[in-house]
Amino acid sequence: MNTSVSRSFLLVAAVLAAAFSSADQMIQNGNFGIAAGSLNHWTHSGSITDNSGTTAHDFITTTSSRSHSTRFSADMNLENFSNSSFHAEMEQTFNPVAASGVSEISLWAFSFDQDLRVNLLYSDNTSTSVTKHFNLGQQEATDPNHGWEKWDLLGSLDTTKMLKGIRIGADSGFLNAGNNILVDDVSIQAVPEPTTMTALALGGLGLLKRRRRA
Repeated sequence: MNTSVSRSFLLVAAVLAAAFSSADQMIQNGNFGIAAGSLNHWTHSGSITDNSGTTAHDFITTTSSRSHSTRFSADMNLENFSNSSFHAEMEQTFNPVAASGVSEISLWAFSFDQDLRVNLLYSDNTSTSVTKHFNLGQQEATDPNHGWEKWDLLGSLDTTKMLKGIRIGADSGFLNAGNNILVDDVSIQAVPEPTTMTALALGGLGLLKRRRRA
């Protein structure tokens, strides 16, 4: 085997290895660090219910006061100083991927004492809803993660379906001041679908064939 063919085989092997080992990041702006702190790519909403009725109020923002990795995180703005109930949600959808091929679903959250709810959204318009309580912020001074806690959601995924997005929500429940919750580094990663890997493999084999003819 001449040197050119050997190099071609190595190139094809590298392409195939990359195809079968890489994972695509499905979430855009998961660290809220683009555009100097923004909620780009996320839809977000909220409401305040008080004695006079319900008033729509979108109050999720980005903040640089605390973050897990970059300078910014998403602030659910649930601190409650009055007799009212706050609700906030943010959501991102993407082209559906086979849930069986998802290798990671996770996020980081910071709170002194608050529940966070996540809905994993499927292409058949159903969802898996899970809730987790966060209070590591109470240990911020001594905790090595500075009050941030990771939530691994992969085990909650229905692998028989097609995943199309994630919805993150929280309710104030008449909180004391300081019981707000922040979210950062939302990540959903999926391995390429078989058709994609096949295309990469065929491309590599075509390159090898052209080089051998040359």
